[in-house]
Amino acid sequence: MILGIGLMVSIYLIFLSLPGTLNAGVSKLKNHFISRVTTLVLVIYLLFIIDSLYHWQGDVVFLDGLCKINASILTSEIYLLVLILAIVHLQAIYSRRPEFYLIILSNIIGLVYMISSNDWVITVTAWELFNLSLYLLVSINSSSEAALSAAIKYFLLSALTTTFLLLSVALLYALTGSTHYDHISLSLSMLDGNDLVQWPLLLMVITFLFKLGAAPFYNWAPDLYDAVPTTTTAWMTHIPKLAVLAFLMQIYHLLQSMELIFILAGVASLIVGSIGLGSQWRIKRFLAYSAISHLGFLLLALASLQFDSYMLYLIIYGLTSVNLFAILLAIGQAHWSGSNQREVLLITQLAGLFKSNQPLALAWSLSLFSLAGIPPLSGFYAKLSVLQAYLNLGYYWIAIIAILASVVSAANYLYLVKVSHFDLPLYSTSLSIPRSISYLISILSTFTVFFIFKPATFLILSSQLLFILDFSDLSLGLALLPLMAVRSLPSKSYAGYTNYTPGAADLYIALYSFIILIRGYFYRTIRNLITINNVFGLTYLVLSIINYLVYRLYFFLASLHLPIIFI
Repeated sequence: MILGIGLMVSIYLIFLSLPGTLNAGVSKLKNHFISRVTTLVLVIYLLFIIDSLYHWQGDVVFLDGLCKINASILTSEIYLLVLILAIVHLQAIYSRRPEFYLIILSNIIGLVYMISSNDWVITVTAWELFNLSLYLLVSINSSSEAALSAAIKYFLLSALTTTFLLLSVALLYALTGSTHYDHISLSLSMLDGNDLVQWPLLLMVITFLFKLGAAPFYNWAPDLYDAVPTTTTAWMTHIPKLAVLAFLMQIYHLLQSMELIFILAGVASLIVGSIGLGSQWRIKRFLAYSAISHLGFLLLALASLQFDSYMLYLIIYGLTSVNLFAILLAIGQAHWSGSNQREVLLITQLAGLFKSNQPLALAWSLSLFSLAGIPPLSGFYAKLSVLQAYLNLGYYWIAIIAILASVVSAANYLYLVKVSHFDLPLYSTSLSIPRSISYLISILSTFTVFFIFKPATFLILSSQLLFILDFSDLSLGLALLPLMAVRSLPSKSYAGYTNYTPGAADLYIALYSFIILIRGYFYRTIRNLITINNVFGLTYLVLSIINYLVYRLYFFLASLHLPIIFI
């Protein structure tokens, strides 16, 4: 199933690459059709991966020896595609350039093959495709000198570090005689104590740290994020970094000897990010240093082999940060919809947000509080899990530095809250945002507040590296009720179980409950993107009802714990 949908995406990408498919001379109708179909391809790809997760729960499936699939890989792809859909949805509103969709599909294919690869030949090929699409993305709207300068700087430095990756793979092949991950790992264990082994691994780690924007290889990030459009900033802040972080989790058994390098890079990122926040007056540079600071926590979680904390922090930070960018884009569109400037560039432009739109200001503050690690929001539990791991390991000095860096960062986040709530507004008119964006912001804000009601549920489920939500809590259900087109699975489905532990059928139920949750959002998004005529809307509604009934049948059969195979 995964191979079939992947082949469909590849064929569609080849179609977009044909001469004349994407150019300035085509009609607006054709451009809109391409963007809408591309969004549908992403949605279908996401749903197929979610469905396929049922078949891989811890087992590894090798494809021709070069690629592999397991539950954690599929989970990483689900998470990345959810964020991609959110950013693509925002981009579809603000940009009508169809080239964007060719770039993101190339980016997706690159990151998917990079995450699922089991051989460095495939990894390097996917890495090049991944990077080439990023070069195009950062330069596609480079209308200013600063944007062009930042794009060239990123291209040159990224090309240099990619050379390091190629050199490291060549050295590993010279030492081990293989490019396969498992063969290299076995050979490196036999060469333990050989100093020559450390050099290719060090070059490899430098490449990944640069792509992540971690200290000390972070100088390109604030300049690039501030110069490019906000939607491009949102993409660069999340998709490349999260893809590399998911990839590091797959190959960390090769890099365990680099534990000290990851710890030092994590501590340096915490210090640089927290201190850099205080001197920023441009909002995207502020968020760039915020990303560096949170990257420090992620590197520390990776170095300590606490993959539960690593995955938890990855999910929480990604969703919270996307929510901040969605709010920034909504504010820019609302204030400057009739002018060329459609972006919030300065922190002072957020002044008086509470007086202009109180729910939006509340969502903005919740996201900032979560990034600051204020209890009981989700960001607090993410940071606590990393700190607790290092306290248990006896690395008290690392925990102390992380706490101090969090305190400094929290003070800077509170400054943004003060500006948006207590400063005098720059505009006397109220701020109204599109309904589709408000749904996205509401859903992401609900994830942030989810921990207030049931933190233990998410902590337990995230420890299995699976993105699952338990909707049995009444308060959460009431908060999400306006967003759902169909009610989620009732909690009575779990009645009668004692000493309950999530199993295969329960996992399947939870995942499809999540699909039903987002059905309302996807229905409105697809309806807005692909409104051909009323017949299509009616057809889609009928299909949605049929799918809902089929899902209910699946739920009933799965609750019986029968060996069901879903095709």
